[in-house]
Amino acid sequence: MPAPHNAFSPSYRYYVLFLLWVSYIFNFIDRQLMPILLEPIKQEFGASDTAMGLLAGFAFAVFYATLGVPVARLAASLLSVLMGGLLYWRSAGAYAAQIQARDATERPDP
Repeated sequence: MPAPHNAFSPSYRYYVLFLLWVSYIFNFIDRQLMPILLEPIKQEFGASDTAMGLLAGFAFAVFYATLGVPVARLAASLLSVLMGGLLYWRSAGAYAAQIQARDATERPDP
């Protein structure tokens, strides 16, 4: 059995490293979207500062604290769950951007 560091070719290791890096970049961008979009969401739904604080802070923390480990364990054993989640998240983001762009072009100027 080859040593762990020799089990895969250097090009494959760099490929995996690149994929992990790209996933990290998208994860970082996704985490920055909520603070950026908080004010437009607040205005759109007429929510209070308290509700927005709970959404961006408490709800986010509870979600990651309670579901982070179980989903990670499931994803470790089922790669398709991980890929499905990434595909769903990217599709939802693209759909939201499309809706926002459509609404921006359909609204009359005040």
